[in-house]
Amino acid sequence: MKFANFKVKIETQVNPIDFVMAIFDAIDADVPPIVAFDVRDAEPVSDAAGQRSHWGVIIGYYEDMDIQWVICTHGHGGYHVWSASKLQSSNFALTGTTVKRASERKVRGSGPGLKGPYEKFNRTQWMTAAKQKEFATRIAERKLEATLTETDEIREGVEAAQDLGRHLVLVEPAQ
Repeated sequence: MKFANFKVKIETQVNPIDFVMAIFDAIDADVPPIVAFDVRDAEPVSDAAGQRSHWGVIIGYYEDMDIQWVICTHGHGGYHVWSASKLQSSNFALTGTTVKRASERKVRGSGPGLKGPYEKFNRTQWMTAAKQKEFATRIAERKLEATLTETDEIREGVEAAQDLGRHLVLVEPAQ
């Protein structure tokens, strides 16, 4: 069995400016920090109360017109450029939140009507009963040729406390 030779450190910053500076310091030390945030449309948001939390790896930063920017990648793939203050606000909003998720079933949408804005349904994904109903309503209203097929896989609902705010995860090579 082989393990990577790294040490993991969690750094907590209670001051917004110190949080952003800790990100920059980590990058300057060639340690890309891992930061939690809520995301909507691939942008960090501070109004989702932990219901859309993700982790991102910050890989760079720069300043332009007196605004500090970070370069990041996360679970949605690709690279993103966000204002550092927007990321910080999103992260600090995750302090003392509870994530809640309804039960979901794995489903697959298919059919020639799933094009353009509906193309995202043309894959296997997890959906709540409410989302399945919404999908069926959209298909019927727009008279699209499409179906939604349920699988036997069910993911039970969950409610769990999380405290992701104000923390940076630093994974450094061990000396």
